[in-house]
Amino acid sequence: MTNKMTAGEFVTFTDPKNYTAQVLLAHFFMLDYVLEMHTLGPTDRPFAFRKQVTRSWVVKAAERLPTAYQKYMLWPLGLAREAMAA
Repeated sequence: MTNKMTAGEFVTFTDPKNYTAQVLLAHFFMLDYVLEMHTLGPTDRPFAFRKQVTRSWVVKAAERLPTAYQKYMLWPLGLAREAMAA
């Protein structure tokens, strides 16, 4: 539970070399996006840049992962590239 982590634990969890956490974060970000689109619909929000930031983060995180982790990024990466591209 990220809200119960100490500062040090959070830094360790979000480290780009913590590949498992990077995969989990990508899934979390994309799930958040899907739920938002389902509940709020595609609206022009004041923070529309969030979609581009999330998309960019997921794509870059996937590029940094070792080959063994790539299969776990199929759903978040596919969603980031396809659904969030517009």
